[in-house]
Amino acid sequence: MSGPSPDSNADLLETILRRCAEAAPAPWYPKTYAETTGTPRDSLDRPLEQLRLAGLVRLTDWVQGLGQGYALTPEGANVLESPRLLGRLRDGKLSAPRSSPEAPLPFHPGTRLYQQRAQLRDEMDDPRPPVITRALLLANVLVFLAGFALAIHRGVPDRLYLTGGLFHAADIAVQEQIAYSQVLHETGSIRALDLVAGQWWRLLTYAFVHGGLIHLGMNMSGLYLLGPILERMWGRWRFLALYLTAALGGSCTAVIVRPFGPALVGASGALCGMLASVAVWVFLNRRLLEGEYVAAWRRSLAANFFLIVLVSLLPQVSWEGHLGGAVAGLIIAVPLNYHHFGIGWRRLLGLAGAAIVPLACLGAVIYVKNTGKEWEELSAAFRWQQMLQEIHDQRVKAERDEGDFQERVLAPSREAEKAALRVQLEAKGFLDEYAEPERRPEKKRNELLDRLAHTQALLAEARQAAAGAGPYETPPVEEQRQVVLQYLQEREKLCALVAHYLKDRRHFLADDNRAYEQQWRQVAELADRFRRIRP
Repeated sequence: MSGPSPDSNADLLETILRRCAEAAPAPWYPKTYAETTGTPRDSLDRPLEQLRLAGLVRLTDWVQGLGQGYALTPEGANVLESPRLLGRLRDGKLSAPRSSPEAPLPFHPGTRLYQQRAQLRDEMDDPRPPVITRALLLANVLVFLAGFALAIHRGVPDRLYLTGGLFHAADIAVQEQIAYSQVLHETGSIRALDLVAGQWWRLLTYAFVHGGLIHLGMNMSGLYLLGPILERMWGRWRFLALYLTAALGGSCTAVIVRPFGPALVGASGALCGMLASVAVWVFLNRRLLEGEYVAAWRRSLAANFFLIVLVSLLPQVSWEGHLGGAVAGLIIAVPLNYHHFGIGWRRLLGLAGAAIVPLACLGAVIYVKNTGKEWEELSAAFRWQQMLQEIHDQRVKAERDEGDFQERVLAPSREAEKAALRVQLEAKGFLDEYAEPERRPEKKRNELLDRLAHTQALLAEARQAAAGAGPYETPPVEEQRQVVLQYLQEREKLCALVAHYLKDRRHFLADDNRAYEQQWRQVAELADRFRRIRP
């Protein structure tokens, strides 16, 4: 696209000055003017640059949706009030641009710099909502609320979770503090010991966990203010890659420097990386930016850097996480910028460079983990912790199995055994007394048969309950269950055998009936093992 002619450029110079005067004291926005008048936005860049370098207009704050604003300077107001100066302006005789290291290079339509500047301006004026920033904000808040629900379930006091233990720490019991730490750990916090346990995902999840409302509010305020700007600067997915890589750099640095340090939580490392990336973005794109814009960012970055240093010196704040996040954000911003504005192989090189940064963070942790003496101690501590945990789990499992065995197996089995023992002994005596079928009282025989059938049903019910209760994971309990099952089964067989002889019309001679005697002996042996089981 060809540039404007000198005459049209002179007309635009005067028009811009008058528009700025009309908008005063509010800023004048070229984007709004271009949309309402149909003037190509690109045609305003050159006259705006000339007026700014001549000191007739100045930059104002950038506003989302409106873009960069401009305001008339006192020198610009003098031009509009002086016919002589206004005539020189109409003739295109502006003062020579002041020499300044911050002054942008001249841009000509069709050049790469011109295209990059147009791309940058369009991205900064992008009206689309910052969806990645909103998603990150939502994720942090949801994790905090999930932790709050878990804390209530675990009996952690509200004031402890909501304040992070900053206030009234002396009033909080040790058990409550331990429970609070466990809640943070279960929602994603990280210690170096977790990496020994293979929980590498915590290198990122810690950045979504916060120790109290103040901690959450401070970090989310920074993300809310800075996130939308960076999301437009870098683009959505580059911004997400930057955020996660900075968070990863913070956690990796913290566990490397202090492997025995406290659990790490919070998005501060990611925020430090975001700020560091702005410094890189401004430096690498300084030729595309207005000098005042660069100066404003420098002042803001210096103030934020000073604030972060002060916060990092506070107790219970991980300066390692802040430093690691800032360094990771600083490094990855360079290839991200190449991927953003580069073409061809430069763009691919930027993508490869951005992928190397998180891999380098993980590689550093793996190297230190495999070679550091402190990590050897951590590994030994982890093995000891695993052994203690296994002992504890086995004890809990044994207590659970024992309780279930007593309730579902042993109790109904003993009740069934009492009933079986009475009726079987009574039936045995009846058969011994009335060996001849014709001498047996019919009423008593029928009564015993009914009781044996009822007892057999009780034994079957108890046996089915014992069969359904297992198998138990605790070997001694499972052995006892097998004894109960075998005992109940043999008791059932004895009931059936006694009932058979009661119904038989032949003479009953116990001494000659081996099956009868053998069944009684087998039941007696199992009964002895059954009764040795502790109730």
